[in-house]
Amino acid sequence: MPLASERQPYETRHTAINRRNYSISGHTSIMAETALELFQRAEQLNTDGNLEAARELLAQSSDLGHVPATYRLAISEAAGLGGARDRASAQRRFAAIEDAYPPARMAHCVSLAAGWSEAENWTAAIDLEIRHAKNGDPAALIDLAMLRLLRNDAESEGDAQALFASALSKGASFAAPALMRLHALRDERFVVPDQMLKALERAHYLPIGEIEIQAKSKSGPPSRPGALPNWSDLGSRLSASPETWIEQPGQMLAQDVAAQSWSQSVHPCVCDFVAAYAAPMLAPAEIQDAVTGAPILHPVRKALHARIASYRQTLTIHAIERIMTACAGLPWRHGERLTVLFYKVGDRYAPHADYFAEGTEEDTYHMEQSGQRVATTLLSLHAAKQGGATHFPHLDTSWNGTSGDLMTFRNLREDGAPNPVSLHEGQVVKEGWKTLASLWIRERDYWG
Repeated sequence: MPLASERQPYETRHTAINRRNYSISGHTSIMAETALELFQRAEQLNTDGNLEAARELLAQSSDLGHVPATYRLAISEAAGLGGARDRASAQRRFAAIEDAYPPARMAHCVSLAAGWSEAENWTAAIDLEIRHAKNGDPAALIDLAMLRLLRNDAESEGDAQALFASALSKGASFAAPALMRLHALRDERFVVPDQMLKALERAHYLPIGEIEIQAKSKSGPPSRPGALPNWSDLGSRLSASPETWIEQPGQMLAQDVAAQSWSQSVHPCVCDFVAAYAAPMLAPAEIQDAVTGAPILHPVRKALHARIASYRQTLTIHAIERIMTACAGLPWRHGERLTVLFYKVGDRYAPHADYFAEGTEEDTYHMEQSGQRVATTLLSLHAAKQGGATHFPHLDTSWNGTSGDLMTFRNLREDGAPNPVSLHEGQVVKEGWKTLASLWIRERDYWG
């Protein structure tokens, strides 16, 4: 969501008073309000949980030309908040304001890649992001650098370094940890000012302390970044769908659940970014009380988690979802949204199965929407120093992936029935901390 500092330039422009009839939740009255005032009332209604009334006010403010209201209305439509879900309308609104309002740019790129209004078009999404990067958008520069590292080849780190350096020169703090990590991997010392490091800590950039220690342990001079990559060449390198970016198959871990693993398939800078991007969204895992319906702490998942909605994703996170579904041998549209889990010392995920239980009202609802959870794919973003392995008790098999490792397994038998031996646990973290990205993959299209 846009911060107040992002909204200010647009809010102060749209101050003309417009007198009209407003109908909010059945009450009609004549009011003289500015677009900004309508937007502010909508924000309060959202805070109060009156999403339908908020959406109506956002629409009125947007009609009066208020750009942040258009952005928030598009999010409401994309998420189905306060009314029907309408991703096609959301995409049109993001496209209409992206040149004037930076937060809308990445959402528009993802909507193109995922096919919110027309057929999915990954190449068009890359072309659009390159256009924004050429115009100096630091978020686009960082995301293209991350994608370049995901699309790994001999020149990927050089291209990424140049893109990160350009973003950092424009004040994008998230480029700093990536550059520090890149240089440290080459035994080069590159440390940014303490003021920026403290700002990253305040922004909950999870691995920044570890990155700083690693960076300061190096003594070699930092190599200078080269020129920005040729934009046409960059587009060509990234134009292939991400499902093709990883070699298949992986190493077999357990035949009974078709468990496979891939070692260091995702670059450490990308792992750092995903963990840091999700950090502000982390919250305790909850479920609904069966009697009262009130939210209660999850009985088996003792960790923080963040589910990254499609309208909050970057193209990098969208690409990771595609890669993770490809590892499981399933269509990317069957994947749920990426969930990031954070475990501190003492946290664990008790033995559980990922498939839906038959006979419960909630699980029956989920299965009616997109079918069973066929497979699970995990990406290790940061491994604990001790403990934290994913363990299959019935198979006496464990996976303790280091940063960038992937693992996938099947939750169902070949006949489609739940497979009890897929029971697994996240063992107790004994030292350090663990961050994991998890993706559940369904029988049918989850995006439809």
